[in-house]
Amino acid sequence: MKQIRLKIQLILLRNYLNIMALFSELKAGQKTAEILFKPRKGHLTDENRKILSEATWETLSLGDVKIQTYRWEGGKKTILLAHGWESNAARWAVLVNNLRKNGFSVVAIDAPAHGESGSPYFNALLYAEMIEVAAKRFVPTAMVGHSAGAFATAFCAIHYLHPSVSHIVLLAPPSELNQIFDKFLDYVKVSPKVRRGFYNQLEQRFGKPIAYFSIKELIKPLTIKGLIIHDKTDDICAFSDSTFIHANWQGSTFIPTEGYGHRLQSDFIHNSVSDYLTKELS
Repeated sequence: MKQIRLKIQLILLRNYLNIMALFSELKAGQKTAEILFKPRKGHLTDENRKILSEATWETLSLGDVKIQTYRWEGGKKTILLAHGWESNAARWAVLVNNLRKNGFSVVAIDAPAHGESGSPYFNALLYAEMIEVAAKRFVPTAMVGHSAGAFATAFCAIHYLHPSVSHIVLLAPPSELNQIFDKFLDYVKVSPKVRRGFYNQLEQRFGKPIAYFSIKELIKPLTIKGLIIHDKTDDICAFSDSTFIHANWQGSTFIPTEGYGHRLQSDFIHNSVSDYLTKELS
């Protein structure tokens, strides 16, 4: 029954966008962006709040956008964590404990339109700017990002790198923004007009062609060191993205895994991140 409802919803959405594009490609592109960039999940649940209750909550701002942060004391050096799509800072509970046991303080940030942070829509470039604001406030030695948070972390390191940051860790990072968007457009099966309107709208919003936002290309001059972990069974972000990023990033260490999927929530992953940062930053 659920699958039938989903099919009907997809048909209705496809027809709605395709008909709109007959009259205005730009409006159809804007509506597609509104749908794609509005997360359905990721706000804090009671269980999430319980997990985050031991942290010190602090709200920062980027213009009129609220940035919710959570800080756990543990040591002089601080690690900044950035979660992925439809998640929130509570996803880091196990890693936070591991890092604190290894003598680090930890700060986690909620992405735009996630957790307790502001903005009605998610935007990976806005996320990168929010990470930079948090980096200025908390002066981290390293940053860790998962999925969309990994993209934002890498983009932040490339464009806004705070001088305190010497290492970044990318977990299941996507490399190309257009590949992420194409998955959605292919899934809904929108018309070429909708697709064209969507990408034209993004180019107007971001000020550059979508092809510019390629981590594997942008990361080439990055001089800081880092770790990449990606699972071969990842069905969200292509494993090959990390192989390309690693090939173009001279200071990177790559740990390929198998069987952990996209979420990478396992003791092996948490220990690998903690061990790497402990060894590199000690």
